[in-house]
Amino acid sequence: MKFLNLLLVLLLPGVIYAADTTNLTRSAGKMVNDSSLELNSALASSPVVESTLVKPRGIENKSEPALNQQYRTANHGSLVEFEIFDAWVELTGDIDHDGFFHRIKTTFDADVNTSVETVYAKLYLSYEGGPWQQYADSDMFEIYYDSIDDTYEVVGELIEGYPPGYYEVLIELHSFYHEGVVASRMISSDADGYAISLEDLSYDEIYIQETYYYEPDYIVGAGSFSWVGILMLGLLLIIKLKYFPTTKLQKTK
Repeated sequence: MKFLNLLLVLLLPGVIYAADTTNLTRSAGKMVNDSSLELNSALASSPVVESTLVKPRGIENKSEPALNQQYRTANHGSLVEFEIFDAWVELTGDIDHDGFFHRIKTTFDADVNTSVETVYAKLYLSYEGGPWQQYADSDMFEIYYDSIDDTYEVVGELIEGYPPGYYEVLIELHSFYHEGVVASRMISSDADGYAISLEDLSYDEIYIQETYYYEPDYIVGAGSFSWVGILMLGLLLIIKLKYFPTTKLQKTK
């Protein structure tokens, strides 16, 4: 019972976070070798969408044998087997230079044991061990046996609902001709081996601090006079000259 209570305490913040926030993202994807499409331009023209698909931790099958901890291979009776052979992420877009990025590009190479299959991918983020929140998906594309020429890339931009922190990525591969998830892979670090540090655009801003200026005092002799003091002295001088003119003393013979 104590273990269950502890588990609830650990999982409850992530569940509350996922339920009480609005997650807004936009994304774009293409085949890596498709030179006709510039990914960042496609991202800029993509609509902002609200993600409502949330999955609990555990679907990445961490409890399976070591060989299948990072990806699953599905056998559908028709002897078709899928695999996400390789995958990595790259982080860009750090406006405030705090080490947390609002843009993530995920690249993966999916393989199959047949000549060709039509597939698509769903991509999820997990905030510091919390539930999986979908942030992007791909178009339909074709994979060819174990070719690397069918490598696919998806770039996602986090708009709202993703606080600064460390995330994990889950790739789910779906087949047009087979039900369910045919392969998946989890990524816990970027291409350089560092933690996936992300934040949405609302956090990734440069704050301009207001600066208040003041006029320094001017040092004259042993005392100091501000501009107000100088103006007062000038006013007194004008009054003196106007109402108390200086008269010359006449010499007496």
